[in-house]
Amino acid sequence: MDGGCTGSLTELQTFKDVPNNCQASYVLCYWSTHPCDNVYKNMPMGHSAVKSSLCDVQGDQGWCRINTLRWSAGRYYRLWVEGSNAIGVNNSSISCHSLWNIVKPNPPSKVNLSLSGSLAPHLQIHWLYPEGGLASSFFPLVYEIHYNRNSFDPEPQVFFMENTSRELDMAVSCTNPSARVRAQSVKGYGYWSDWSPLAMLKIAQLQAPQRGPDIWRDIRKTSEGSYSLKLFWKMLSKHEAQCFVQTYTVVIQMQDLPRSVQDVGNTTTFQIDINNNSCCVEVWANNFIGTSQNNTRLCIPAVGQFGKPPCDVKVERANHKGLWVTWKPPSEMTPLRYVVEWRKGHELDTGPAQWMRVHNSNKSDIHRIYLTGEFVDYVRYKVSVYATFPGGEGEPSSEYVYIRQGVPQVAPRNVRIQNSSWEGFDLRWDVLPISLRKGFILGYRIFYWPSNKPPSSVQNVTLYGGELVQSYRLLGLEPDVEYVVRILAFTEAGDGPQSNLKKAITSLNTGMNVVIWVSVISGTLLLVLTCTIMLVVYRQPAICVVLYSQQVPDPKNCSWAKDMDFTKPDTLHEALKVVSMLPEPWLLQLELQEVSQITEHKLDESEKDASACRVFLNASDPSGMEEAGKLDISSYWSTSPA
Repeated sequence: MDGGCTGSLTELQTFKDVPNNCQASYVLCYWSTHPCDNVYKNMPMGHSAVKSSLCDVQGDQGWCRINTLRWSAGRYYRLWVEGSNAIGVNNSSISCHSLWNIVKPNPPSKVNLSLSGSLAPHLQIHWLYPEGGLASSFFPLVYEIHYNRNSFDPEPQVFFMENTSRELDMAVSCTNPSARVRAQSVKGYGYWSDWSPLAMLKIAQLQAPQRGPDIWRDIRKTSEGSYSLKLFWKMLSKHEAQCFVQTYTVVIQMQDLPRSVQDVGNTTTFQIDINNNSCCVEVWANNFIGTSQNNTRLCIPAVGQFGKPPCDVKVERANHKGLWVTWKPPSEMTPLRYVVEWRKGHELDTGPAQWMRVHNSNKSDIHRIYLTGEFVDYVRYKVSVYATFPGGEGEPSSEYVYIRQGVPQVAPRNVRIQNSSWEGFDLRWDVLPISLRKGFILGYRIFYWPSNKPPSSVQNVTLYGGELVQSYRLLGLEPDVEYVVRILAFTEAGDGPQSNLKKAITSLNTGMNVVIWVSVISGTLLLVLTCTIMLVVYRQPAICVVLYSQQVPDPKNCSWAKDMDFTKPDTLHEALKVVSMLPEPWLLQLELQEVSQITEHKLDESEKDASACRVFLNASDPSGMEEAGKLDISSYWSTSPA
């Protein structure tokens, strides 16, 4: 639109030069001229060759557009901006430009992404020459394409071409490709156009999953004596699943049984009982298009028929980030490949397993791989190596390892003191749970001191032997003294916390009492022996031993005295052995009697209260016995003498 260019040639430097208190309008003034020179510099503004176009202003910025230009060879244009308000008119300086240097095409139009082909679809992009501009024959363009397979791709793929279509890539299921296009003169004149609007396409599933998941197993013995097989598998990537897996199918071929096919849904574990039989298992992946055809086959030999394990398995830490695992082949058969499994080693070694299949391409005797993963410090891992034979995996060789060791988290629990004596006592404690050890337990330290002495008197004992040491006999203590005891576990990283205080008192030294008892028993035996010799050899009155206890009941109610022939020395010794087994002192009463018969004295009620028992060695003749012992004991007999 022409707005008239009639003002003077006073220069207007910027749009800011117009006073703010007056509303201004701006017009782009231009005319076509010959190559830029000074011939027409002072042409009056109102000349008929001058054209004008309204400009847009926002804030202190403005822009102007010329809709129609004459594209003759070598055509140049002189341009300036005229500002006017109620006060007057003012103009910018005049500049001269070649159209070829300042031209900027419109963006390409109708940019579109589409799929082509059925068996192997490809992604295509199409667009049209910019609308509302020069004819393509007069002003040919070159195009720049930015293509992203997915919205999260960090950098686009870039293509340059002169055609208005291009094949970009193989179509991939479940992707969201996008693209945009811009243009410039094929000869490099002027500026690049603005980018076209972003063209996008959502690609759904195109084909069945490429393969089934990699599967592994865990075999456990059940309480009924059979074996349970737990299968687990790795999730397929988006690319492998052709977008996503809808369901999984477990296919089981048991020995001498028909094949079983079970749809288990969208899960990654499945458990079956194999009843000590051999079997082979596959897991298929399904999406809306179909089922995977390339599937891992896992065979489990019958119980008792597993192959030999690998030899000399060693696991070493590598910079607290990974593990080096080395092993040698089994001694008999050559494996097809190996499986290396690792899992967190809890009490029952039932943590989630990870695994890696290793091809037996190494012809040497030593195999070595590096394991990386999310290994956690202070957690015990169990690493196992299996050899794979035609019938399945053999027995494993396993090692435990920590990626980094720490000190035990807690002190030994349930510390107990038992079997205290005058010189020491037993200490017992429970094994720490694996989750609280934080490393391999190398041993324990025991600290002890008399409770009536200062802490500086503490003594300690270090026990080596690993985590399974659970007791120790602490000796060399003083009798009748109270001791304080604490215990801790240690690893290669250091000592763990100490247990709570435990107290124990040693007993009195009873060694002197033992000497006295030995003297008494020895004297008694000598006395009995003398009595027996006199009775057997000389038939003289002998000493009758009456055994009497005021404190401890006889354990057999004197029944041991029945049917015993006390005329024989061995019998007397046996009787004394029985008496010596009782833990309390015995009162020995002596009566002079001839020995020929045994009777058992029956206790009356008063004697039962005293828990007493007498055994009499009586003469066969009651009258003779009365003369010898000057004591009437016939009333003590339980039966009449023969």
